Amino acid sequence: MARELGVPCRRLLRRRPGPAQTGRDAAARHAGPAFDGPRLLRGRRVLLVDDVVTTGATVTAAARALRQAGAGEVHAVAAARTPPSRRGIHSGMPVSRRPSWK
Repeated sequence: MARELGVPCRRLLRRRPGPAQTGRDAAARHAGPAFDGPRLLRGRRVLLVDDVVTTGATVTAAARALRQAGAGEVHAVAAARTPPSRRGIHSGMPVSRRPSWK
């Protein structure tokens, strides 16, 4: 993706030890994971790329770590998203709600 956009690609986050998100319910997913970010991003714009968004917990935690490291903007893209259920919720997160990563 970085090559197509003509921007640098860097690994900025390191996931702290903890259980995998796979197989956990929405509440457990939102309790983790935790990430360590770089020390200084000084207002930079960051594009966060994820493979699959289920509850949004991983993207939210990663974006929070980037903002705490000083990122001015964090945008996220994913290759896939878990489809909404019949009740109009997406694994615990309302379909119409856009996560706040600020």
